[in-house]
Amino acid sequence: MEDMRRILEVFENYLQEDKALELIWTKHGVTVGLWSEKQNDWEEFTNCPDAKTLCRELCNNMATYRQEKLMQKKGRDLTAKETREIYQSVRLCWEECGFDPQELSLFTENDD
Repeated sequence: MEDMRRILEVFENYLQEDKALELIWTKHGVTVGLWSEKQNDWEEFTNCPDAKTLCRELCNNMATYRQEKLMQKKGRDLTAKETREIYQSVRLCWEECGFDPQELSLFTENDD
């Protein structure tokens, strides 16, 4: 559980900002729930039995959240540069959690 708490410390700011994301501690690990304001119901749940799975799930959710937020703010699709910047911030979190950056294969980056 100490490893899980370390992951939560890395993502503390994001977790406070993203009001749709809920973390539920269970006997089987941490369950990540995503709330839909539009549907007024849960969209999905993902069980994270270990720290690496939790970190990967939070990286994925944080990237999606930041992309959607920036697209709303800009009123357009993101440029390749903006997307790379988001991916880089996610990769830094992954590394800060103590994992090899080569293992984070959630994203495909373009060199535009």
